[in-house]
Amino acid sequence: MVVNNLRTIALERLLTLATPRELEVYIPSYHNIELSQLKNDIAFLMIGIESHSFPFSTARNSFLPRKGLSADGVTPEALESFSTPFMTCGNLVRKLSVLTETSSGRGAIYEGFVYGVKSFLRLYQNLVLTLEKTQNGGRFFQLARHLMKHVLFISKLCNLDQASLAKDTHLVVPKGMDLLL
Repeated sequence: MVVNNLRTIALERLLTLATPRELEVYIPSYHNIELSQLKNDIAFLMIGIESHSFPFSTARNSFLPRKGLSADGVTPEALESFSTPFMTCGNLVRKLSVLTETSSGRGAIYEGFVYGVKSFLRLYQNLVLTLEKTQNGGRFFQLARHLMKHVLFISKLCNLDQASLAKDTHLVVPKGMDLLL
């Protein structure tokens, strides 16, 4: 709260000296949200669903924070930094979901692997939504970070990154030691 108040005072003082047009600076409007709403939006983000606070950009093919999004006592920059891992997780979950929805006819091993990833995603999404409803803010964010590690592991196992998605519309079935893991 104090940080936002100081920021607002600084911007007001700056605006008394010159107009935004003279400064050639864009000053975004701020949108304060409650902790409960932030927790709900982060949960949606983690399962790959856009929310009011974190819309999905089709141009960038990723989640982005709403411009000027802040919470009590937190600047928009700090909130964006805090939410970046959650946005990364949401992007990965969304990509995994899209890739597991396409039927390919690539064989039983591939279909079994895709079925396993689908099962993980269903369990993960249910767990995130259950935690969001049952845990307080701090505990939810702590447990959510542990859950995100599993999504990162599955996405690394599937070689899911920007480059592989541009070329192929199928999951990469791991081989060798990666498959045994």
